[in-house]
Amino acid sequence: MSVLISVFFRKRAKQGLHTAADMFLEVVLKRDFPEFITTYLNQDHTFLSSQSSAQVEAQHRHTHQSKL
Repeated sequence: MSVLISVFFRKRAKQGLHTAADMFLEVVLKRDFPEFITTYLNQDHTFLSSQSSAQVEAQHRHTHQSKL
């Protein structure tokens, strides 16, 4: 079971790294660089979708933890 969990977290970390790299390239290669990076990230679909999926996963993990 612990091996399965370890594989899951490695896969999730790899997905997060790829998402971060895609976001970085998207910002750097933009023709009109955003004045404020925080505003751009708050409006960017990639950032918002990665944040919402991470929040859902965290909530799911906390609701199904054993109380023992």
